[in-house]
Amino acid sequence: MHHWTRKFRISFIAAILLCHLSPLSRAGETGIPLFHRPAYQAELTALERLISEGQYERAELAIRQRLRRFQDSAAHHALLAAALAGQGRIKSARASLEKAIALDVSSATIDRLRPLLAELTPAGLPGRPAEAAGLSAGGAANTEPGRVRDQTASVDIGNTVWDPQPGRLQSYFRFEPPQPGDSPVQTADDAGAKRLNQLFRAGLAAGNHGDLYDNRDGDHSTLKRQDMPQLSFVEYGPEARQAKLHTGVNPGLFYNAITFGNSSMAVTGGPFWRSQPRLALTRAGGGETFYQQYARNHLYIFPEHRDHDPEHGDLIPANTPYLLISAGSSGSDQPLMRAVASILAAFKPEVKDFLRRRNLVMPTVQMIFRRGQNSMSGDAAYLSGAAHPSVFDGRNINLPEMIERANRMNSADIPPMVRLSVLEEPDHQPGIDIFDPASEKLFDTPAAIARIIRSTDFSHRMRISAAETVDPNGRPLTFHWVVLRGNAAKIEIRPKNVQSSDVELTVPWHEPASVPGQPTLSSNRVDIGIFAHNGVHYSAPSFVSFFYPANQWREYDADGRIKFADYYRSRYSKRYTDPLLYPLRDWSDRYEYDQSGRLIGWIRERAGGQSRFTRHGGKVTEIDKFGRPLKAVVIRYRLRTGPGGVSRIVEQPTRQTFHYQYSAEDDRLGRIVDPN
Repeated sequence: MHHWTRKFRISFIAAILLCHLSPLSRAGETGIPLFHRPAYQAELTALERLISEGQYERAELAIRQRLRRFQDSAAHHALLAAALAGQGRIKSARASLEKAIALDVSSATIDRLRPLLAELTPAGLPGRPAEAAGLSAGGAANTEPGRVRDQTASVDIGNTVWDPQPGRLQSYFRFEPPQPGDSPVQTADDAGAKRLNQLFRAGLAAGNHGDLYDNRDGDHSTLKRQDMPQLSFVEYGPEARQAKLHTGVNPGLFYNAITFGNSSMAVTGGPFWRSQPRLALTRAGGGETFYQQYARNHLYIFPEHRDHDPEHGDLIPANTPYLLISAGSSGSDQPLMRAVASILAAFKPEVKDFLRRRNLVMPTVQMIFRRGQNSMSGDAAYLSGAAHPSVFDGRNINLPEMIERANRMNSADIPPMVRLSVLEEPDHQPGIDIFDPASEKLFDTPAAIARIIRSTDFSHRMRISAAETVDPNGRPLTFHWVVLRGNAAKIEIRPKNVQSSDVELTVPWHEPASVPGQPTLSSNRVDIGIFAHNGVHYSAPSFVSFFYPANQWREYDADGRIKFADYYRSRYSKRYTDPLLYPLRDWSDRYEYDQSGRLIGWIRERAGGQSRFTRHGGKVTEIDKFGRPLKAVVIRYRLRTGPGGVSRIVEQPTRQTFHYQYSAEDDRLGRIVDPN
């Protein structure tokens, strides 16, 4: 298994960024080399995420470290202003914001930070609207598409530009038109290659002319040019390689062509070991980058290396249609890569052009790939968890079926990509039902919504709309919401209209359970798939996923009230749980209710003793003669980095105090009163 060998004895931020910034010609943003800009953008995204989660002190420390290098970075100064404002240090925050404005901070940065910055400048918050994160457009002034020769598409400064608004690099290529009697689609001596070549020679299949293959593991597990002579292979010039843009998860480099690729690598050492899909999905902006690729006719394939095995179960935190993950390690991605290349080649020329122009190539590839697995006979099988796992076994691929299904597709019948949006979602109460600085939102993207369950609420309720989904041919749509993983008997899906484009989901607490069809493999995730049907085809799924902690023991009563939560010494405590998603805790909480079932508070137990909390989350410091709280200090929860960079949640007392008063001797709830 090709891998990164260095251990991650670095800060939490560095662990999730994996940035590779080289020495710059100058400290300001305009001095950032073209191919380093995705890493720079990823860093800003991660810092914004810390601020959005209320981790102001950690964000301040990280920003000040970066400002030693980027002292003229308007975006970093704006972020510092937000981090300081979040701590109530208004004077210092205003000075940092004024510095950011003087450096011409972008309006995109200001807009994202506006809730924290608005109080600092009554006159308004200026910024230049054309650019994001303070980065000017890069690349050549008049970019010339690179000519594809000898199956090689070279990425270099001459054919690449920085698109600042979405924050990504774009490389352009020019393909020579295929010649009569050109090369076969595939050279293998098997039924799949023979059928593709037959269809291509008859003009009934598009072949792979104009398709790019992007290997991102140094040819460790790569397709071979001689096996697919029509395919063009992406190669990286010295500047792109020096920025490490050629390896690992694609951080934000897009091509003006249909692209698929792979990277057979993993983080194999240290506490943050993980496959590349888990690496990308657990860092800031990872889900959004995968969506952008999917929505621009790009698809990448990765092995699950140790993230989907009986030892620890399925560790992928969210199911998405944005990538394909293979069961196994190096080489396990090969059958999936050939399947994708074959599907792309099997489309009729006019169908492939229709898909490309509407950015529906990869949603259609995903639909065909999932329907083309062995035992996927009929719609009922397709609308089941067996067709949509987080990880695919290459032995289940029915390549002839995929080729025929792709070739039968007609432009008038293409289904849409299901587009989702969250309409309603209750807020959690920090310090009362959630004791983590981070929220439960992993990402909200149009085809995948993911939540990391951190609160003590028994159920998670969301109202979600698929109404923005539009059929490419204007066909009327119906929507199908299916529990693909989880206890379907306990999950409620309530349609709000006839088409089921608007539903309310209620998903209760889930204990670990077996993956559908794989009894030896455990899962801590609930997946709900959303399919659009246009009268001919079901679409590829979009997903709503809920990921639960494997190492917590919880008890709820019949009414769904939390009774007990053990975070550190339960029978589940030895189960592996991703430390980036669930920082360590060293306590358990036992909850107390009055006779009417109203929460009074909880008793927190640690190895060193017990402490008591009120229903408002205050830590009790004084009680009356009946044992009822009179005073309680407000607690914030922060992360403290320990050995190996692993974080632990700690209590941070504030200067704010709750004072309680009671109406009678039998009053156990009391009320907060002004001490003055």
